[in-house]
Amino acid sequence: MSPNITIDWTADSGNQLTLPVGLGYSNVYKIGPLPIRVAIEAQYSLIAPDNVGRDWNLRLLFIPVIPNPFR
Repeated sequence: MSPNITIDWTADSGNQLTLPVGLGYSNVYKIGPLPIRVAIEAQYSLIAPDNVGRDWNLRLLFIPVIPNPFR
């Protein structure tokens, strides 16, 4: 999991912090000659501002795995 913790220093006290926690799954698949990491994460905000924001977050990632050019 890679949460996006945000702090708004200009907001009122108690509405500054967003703190998500969650779980995810990741695996590497080979599509042609290039391996691709596919990940999905679901996150719930334990602490979130009252006036704006969301309680749940779903992330879907497609990350190409590139060989090390310095070998």
